Amino acid sequence: MGFIITGFATSGSVEESYSFYYESSPSAVETLSLSADIGAIDIKYNTSATPYLAKVDVDLKVSGLFVAGRKYTAFFTPYTGWWQNSTPPTSFDMKILPGAWFDPSHWFKSYNVDIMVTLRTDVVYNIDVTAGTGSLKLTTSDDVILDGVSMKSGTGNVELDLSNNTQILTELALETGTGNVNMFSEGTNFTHGVFAETGTGTLDINFTDCILGGDIDASTGTGNVNLKTYNMEYSVTSYWLLETGTGKITLVITQDAGMTSNVTGDIKTGTGNIDITYIDTISTVGARFYGATGTGSFNRINTQGFTQTSSNPFDSDDFLTSTTNYDFNLDTGTGNIFVDGSSV
Repeated sequence: MGFIITGFATSGSVEESYSFYYESSPSAVETLSLSADIGAIDIKYNTSATPYLAKVDVDLKVSGLFVAGRKYTAFFTPYTGWWQNSTPPTSFDMKILPGAWFDPSHWFKSYNVDIMVTLRTDVVYNIDVTAGTGSLKLTTSDDVILDGVSMKSGTGNVELDLSNNTQILTELALETGTGNVNMFSEGTNFTHGVFAETGTGTLDINFTDCILGGDIDASTGTGNVNLKTYNMEYSVTSYWLLETGTGKITLVITQDAGMTSNVTGDIKTGTGNIDITYIDTISTVGARFYGATGTGSFNRINTQGFTQTSSNPFDSDDFLTSTTNYDFNLDTGTGNIFVDGSSV
């Protein structure tokens, strides 16, 4: 009883805020390594001219029983060790201290940590960001160049929002152990491929008027995969692997312009449906779908320009004569396949 009374009597919180600045002449590529054991990391670009190459703002709060009168250093390493910019690569590493079994302030605590990173639009960055527990978000401005992007969370969502004329010069990697991956891109030039993975969660990937110079690898253990493309251009032949152990795969392709190169791929789920909507409005583009099910059916809808058949493959009438094509193998162990095709 005394322990409980003491706990509530010393209930409280620790709140701290810090700002870190990286001021230097920019190199051809500035590499930033950002990591936190716990907390949300939000990366944005500046809206006005700034003298620094990067700014990191940290707001943290620890609340709970037995916390009153404590300092943040009872829970985190000292802030003087979080930010290192004297030698490249510039890095931010915010670590929590392990909870001591004999310290009750570690038994009943909660964290609220927000880390805001501001970048310059005229600098080329290579960004590697990791969170142990927390969400990650990166939002670009128009016309920025990124050398590379790697975003990884142990437990949390990963979100990437790419604005018009963004360029990514190496492969893009988005990963989370438990959480969703959301990517929205418009007018982006992916000079290489896109890798997205979650252990338990949903992948939502959207391309609009983008250029892709590599492959797409999107997979989840338990969850759905949703991929939508509109007027994509492919600078090389692109291979897509869309895969889930247990979940649904939805693919929507709208092609109103030339592709330049072909797309092939495998779309696979262990238990779940595959739902595809395909539309092209240009005679130089065609599509073919080959479906296989363990338990289920392959359902074909000829909205326009496809050969209605009950056998494989289900292809557009101009597949053999078109200049470029989408060509997919579809496979589900337990579930149905739906393909709605429209081709000019």
